[in-house]
Amino acid sequence: MAAVIRADDDTEWSMRPDDAAAAPIVLPSVADFTQTIRRQYDVAFGLDASFRTLYLRPGAPDAGTLWYDLGQGAACCMSFSMTPLIVNDRPLRRAGLIQSLHSVDCTADHLGRVLLHLAQVFQQHNCFAVSLYDVGVIPTELLYRLGFHASEDRYAYAVRGPNQEIAAFATVQPPFFIDFT
Repeated sequence: MAAVIRADDDTEWSMRPDDAAAAPIVLPSVADFTQTIRRQYDVAFGLDASFRTLYLRPGAPDAGTLWYDLGQGAACCMSFSMTPLIVNDRPLRRAGLIQSLHSVDCTADHLGRVLLHLAQVFQQHNCFAVSLYDVGVIPTELLYRLGFHASEDRYAYAVRGPNQEIAAFATVQPPFFIDFT
């Protein structure tokens, strides 16, 4: 596993492995990864602008992107943040949010290991909950097995901008990736 970072003046991203003895992880170029997610998903993040400043910032204390090399060609890229929750002006502990997930040749066991690892990261940072939007990458059975529960909440989103930008969403079908930053 490695943290994926991209400094403001860098055109490519780089990684910071969690274990110096681990075999080096080869990241795809930013351009190749961008093309992959654009082909694979109806709506996906661009790796610049708000996504870059929150999830790829070196040294960010409460957000990041992790790349997991799971062997035999399987890999997973997951972005997350940790947000303090407040109810009626009363601060609670933080909650971990899995913002985006992209996997390559991953089995349910691979995804389970990745989710459990990130849950441990959240626990180490005093998070009391983990949330994610079901974006169709993780099998529903696995989410239930790991203790996730479906919420009855429903969300509506608006896209604002020039007509050419809005028109791009005309054929969007689930799963959706939405950036709340």
